[in-house]
Amino acid sequence: MDISTPPTPTRAPRATSTVMPADSGMEDIQRLLNLEARCRFQEDAQNVQRQVQDKARDWLDAKYEYQQEYSRLARLINCIGMRVAIDTRSTSLDEEKLKQTLKMINNLRTRIASDLRPASLDASVVVHCQQQLDTVHKPRFQLSRQKREFAEIQKALQELRTSVDALENGLELHTMQAMDQMVTELLPARRSDE
Repeated sequence: MDISTPPTPTRAPRATSTVMPADSGMEDIQRLLNLEARCRFQEDAQNVQRQVQDKARDWLDAKYEYQQEYSRLARLINCIGMRVAIDTRSTSLDEEKLKQTLKMINNLRTRIASDLRPASLDASVVVHCQQQLDTVHKPRFQLSRQKREFAEIQKALQELRTSVDALENGLELHTMQAMDQMVTELLPARRSDE
């Protein structure tokens, strides 16, 4: 038994020249330089994009601060305008009222500080207050009378509602009966042999 072994694969020697490796090396270098340039370009583009975003954020911050300051100044201008309008309206009457008010305050201050209390009330003031209580202010007994009358009115209203409901129900029932009677009168009489 003869077992033949398969031939071992061998590489065929390449036909190479001295020029080919130099060209291939130059192409590889060119590719590497091109890749390096692309990487730098992408990094530069990302750097520029980052700087643009930073500047945009700075601009938005500055715009927000400007708007805040603008609104503060606008409120200040409104306050100044109102103050000017108030100042133009103030006249000598205001000064007179101010003097009168100050006099009254000083008067009250001295009365409070004096620690003197009236020994008795004026009889006419007491009588006047009593009359006011009797005529203007309703006494309690009138209030209880009004509550009683209100309760009676509420009860009468409830009874009236019950009566109206009963009347409506009765009217509806009698209307239905009358309609049934009219229908039976209009229909021909049935014969018993049918």
